[in-house]
Amino acid sequence: MTLEFKVTGQHIAWVNNTAHVVADSRNYLRAAFELSEEWTYPVTVLFKGGCKTVPVLLAQAGEEITVPPEAVKAPMMLVSCYCGDLITADSARVKINPSGYAESPDPSDPEAPSYYSQMIAYIDQINALIGEDAEARDTLTKLQDMIDKAQSATTLPDQTVIGQMDALIDQYISNEDAVAYQLIEKTILTVKSNVKTVEPYVFAYCPNLKAVNLPEAESIKANAFRESAALMRVNIPKTKHLYSGAFYWCKAIKKVDLPIVEIIDYQAFTGSGINTIIIRTANCVLTSPQSIQTGVYIYVPRNDVEQYKTGTNWTVHADHIRAIEDYPDICAPEEWED
Repeated sequence: MTLEFKVTGQHIAWVNNTAHVVADSRNYLRAAFELSEEWTYPVTVLFKGGCKTVPVLLAQAGEEITVPPEAVKAPMMLVSCYCGDLITADSARVKINPSGYAESPDPSDPEAPSYYSQMIAYIDQINALIGEDAEARDTLTKLQDMIDKAQSATTLPDQTVIGQMDALIDQYISNEDAVAYQLIEKTILTVKSNVKTVEPYVFAYCPNLKAVNLPEAESIKANAFRESAALMRVNIPKTKHLYSGAFYWCKAIKKVDLPIVEIIDYQAFTGSGINTIIIRTANCVLTSPQSIQTGVYIYVPRNDVEQYKTGTNWTVHADHIRAIEDYPDICAPEEWED
């Protein structure tokens, strides 16, 4: 299939924009460009999807180039170009539908996201960040309703439902909302929200995300921040349950304070850079020894130190369990701006 683009001056448009493009295909998609007269060859075409920007050389008029598969990522790919010294174009948005393809998962790896969990996570990201913009929120409410209906179906969802979902997604991402761009391009730096539940994969794979302030979040679902490698600061004072892979491979996190945590699931902090966990509750369930990687110092109330050291799955961490009261500097609550 060939994606057709027309460049007029500095504006690029996707011409055959009714084409149904699906993620994860390799060496299948092609791209052709019609350029206005001020453009000269060779032209560099930029394909941007997920965290990747891939340049491809367009050597001459009429040439079709292969779209790099690493840029064909749901929900959107951006296409731009430049030439000479220096003519540049804006970006054309190509809607990318999630693929049904899945490789065999590693049994030890947390569950990979399904088509609908990906869509839900994407909408939750936007919903958590757009604030109180009424028009955008109305669109999100309708879209969430469609996703809920599709997910609850016992068989493959009706094509009408999928069509409604697609139309609503198009309606939202066609505007110029800055947060939507940040989500699509994975450039989000900070997150502040009063949500009570952080849904699965909501902020996973955000390479630039550095700080998360979730003062009302009571649960962090599976893989919510998975592999957000730049994440350093986390404020989750009301979280009671950290699900599997919640901060899996978040390599920049060094410290987390969990005042009222009750359950920490498998691989919640595995692969992270964490070296300090502060737990202020008397009884926190560790569902697996691998919920927390070895070598992390764990600070708990003095009266509960021995209980933790001998507790189920805590014993592997016994040598690193300390009393909060003995380390006031380390365990002092971190200050967060409103």
